[in-house]
Amino acid sequence: MKIRQIWLSWAGLLILLAGCAPSAAQPIDNPQDMIATIAAATVAALPTNTPQPSWTPSLTPTRVRNTPTDIPSNTPAPTIEGFPTATSVYDLPGPGTLLPGTPGAVLFLWTSTPEPFKCDLNKTDPEPYTIFKPRQFFRAEWRVWNRGSTIWKEKSIIFYFVGGDKLHNDLERGEGTFIGYTVYPEDKILVWIGMTAPKEPGTYFATWGLRRENRTEPFCTFNVTIRVR
Repeated sequence: MKIRQIWLSWAGLLILLAGCAPSAAQPIDNPQDMIATIAAATVAALPTNTPQPSWTPSLTPTRVRNTPTDIPSNTPAPTIEGFPTATSVYDLPGPGTLLPGTPGAVLFLWTSTPEPFKCDLNKTDPEPYTIFKPRQFFRAEWRVWNRGSTIWKEKSIIFYFVGGDKLHNDLERGEGTFIGYTVYPEDKILVWIGMTAPKEPGTYFATWGLRRENRTEPFCTFNVTIRVR
């Protein structure tokens, strides 16, 4: 549309110039040549390059680095206290210790012995510190467990008085007597002796035990403890 307007403007101008030109000018013989000339002039007048809209570069957004947030440190786990070291509530005196307040009374403790002879006490009667009247008769019993690997043969194991207060009535049995039957490993035997409480008030105890026929020391011991009032 714009080219057509330009072309018409040039055509009008040429016609105007033709009217004003001197009469001596030669007429244009071919109108097509005149149109071609005008068209060429019109094209030549057009700008070489059509201006393009200018492009303004936009600023590239700057990436903002996030400020690292301090990561909270792990809360320390509560300190677990170690288990307390096991300690004995009290220490027992060793064998042969004199009992306080009881003149002449010596403490004997039952202790387990290495294999093959080993015992365990299953029952004691009377219970320790049972109270008796002066000169009262009672029977001391112990149920003994064969915890070793050797058979306690009837004619090879002796039940006898080891030490302490002589509360037993049968002095000959106190010297030693064979057990009544054979005791196999993990089996039990009941041994007993008749006793009489002393006439004087106080605490009394005696130790008895088992030994092998050819030995003088016991491999198993057990006690009886009474009070007289």
